[in-house]
Amino acid sequence: MTNSSYCSSYFCLRPYLLADAYAVGRGVPIDRKRALVLFQSAAEAGEPDAQTDLGYYLMGNNGFAPDFEQGFKWTEAAAVGGHAVALRNLAYYLTAGYSSSLDSRRTIQLWTLLAQRGSALAMWSLWTILSGGEGVPIDMPLAESWLRKAAAAGHADAVALLTERSIAETFRSK
Repeated sequence: MTNSSYCSSYFCLRPYLLADAYAVGRGVPIDRKRALVLFQSAAEAGEPDAQTDLGYYLMGNNGFAPDFEQGFKWTEAAAVGGHAVALRNLAYYLTAGYSSSLDSRRTIQLWTLLAQRGSALAMWSLWTILSGGEGVPIDMPLAESWLRKAAAAGHADAVALLTERSIAETFRSK
């Protein structure tokens, strides 16, 4: 099927959908080069789904050659815009260390963005960074605040740490 015949369908309404079709072979033969060009075009036009998927594919997924810097850049662009899947992917990339080129301040900004949108992992990560001084000055009051928020959001490690502290405090007060 050619682009022109495919464009008579609903796929031309959103270039992102056509890119996705070529990326996974939905109704057309898989063509990763064409998919990448279309994803790039839609991402540059500000399409959050395209930014998310372009970032995902550039991280080396689905047979695409990895370009971690560009993959992270596009994922971050969609996440900052509030795209839910991009937010999840960004949290994973930060946790996995794909952000090593970011300075500590920018990493904290991104974790804070994710935490403010409800990510328990991000809240826990802020606790870890701020309590350990990982590239930033230790800030225990702020760290403790994020620890409590992480526990309230259900992060298992945060809940366990606060429970452990509570039990220890109970024994100390006796």
